[in-house]
Amino acid sequence: MKLSKIWALLKQRKKVVVMQGSDCQWIGDGYAAYPIYGNFPEITESTAQMLLDVGDKAWNNFSYEVKSIQPFDESDVVKGEIMLEPMQMSLIFMCEELIPLTAGDYIFYIPERHVKPFADCSCTFYYRPKDKLIAVKEGMLLRGVINPVYCSTDVFTQTLKKMASLTECNSYFVRSGRSEEEYRSLLFGEDTEESEDDEQ
Repeated sequence: MKLSKIWALLKQRKKVVVMQGSDCQWIGDGYAAYPIYGNFPEITESTAQMLLDVGDKAWNNFSYEVKSIQPFDESDVVKGEIMLEPMQMSLIFMCEELIPLTAGDYIFYIPERHVKPFADCSCTFYYRPKDKLIAVKEGMLLRGVINPVYCSTDVFTQTLKKMASLTECNSYFVRSGRSEEEYRSLLFGEDTEESEDDEQ
């Protein structure tokens, strides 16, 4: 796990949340949290400011919070957790790049920026129903937790439906060897021959 990516995330979000776990400190932005192992100093507010390399004036725009109670289960394995598979694509919705994770009838979306700290390791994803969080593991070791983004708006679902419909239509025409003109005619209701005559 790349600590530099975590510092960059917190600096971008202008929010630092520190939690004391059973055997290490956790740090995050309120939507994701990462364990800090090893001989690492206590992350006080001044330490956080130094790690993020933020000046005193700019630090006034940051939020720093310490939580005395760990709000999630930090065990490596939790009963009932469900392994998720990342889909071979990502989506950008409301200026946020999202990675879809699926298992059976389940689908969850997590922000790509919260996955960047794991760029140097091979990770797997699990949904933990009790905490309603996505657990990120390297092997069987818990390396972080991420809050999923619930994209249940009509705009989001209708856009996905339209994309699926148009992609399926396009795929059919490619497989069938039909012409681009026929595809446009079906897609847009265009009569290409009449349109060309009108232009002339």
